[in-house]
Amino acid sequence: MVVLRRITVQNGQLAVPQLFEEMFPDWFAGVAFAAIGIGALVPAAIMSIAAANLFTRNIYKD
Repeated sequence: MVVLRRITVQNGQLAVPQLFEEMFPDWFAGVAFAAIGIGALVPAAIMSIAAANLFTRNIYKD
C-alpha cells in the first residue's frame, strides 16, 4: 500500500528536510539532517584546501 502526501513549504529549499521530518521516524530524520549538514561541509573543506594551495604557491614567498 502506497500512501502519498503533499508537502507544502514556503521556501523550496526546505522541501527535503520537511519531507524527512514528516515521513520518517524522529531518529531517522535526525540522521538524515546530520547527513545533510556533513554534505554541506564537504565542498567547503575542498574549497578551503584549494584556497590554501593557491595561497602557498602564489602569494606566500620565503
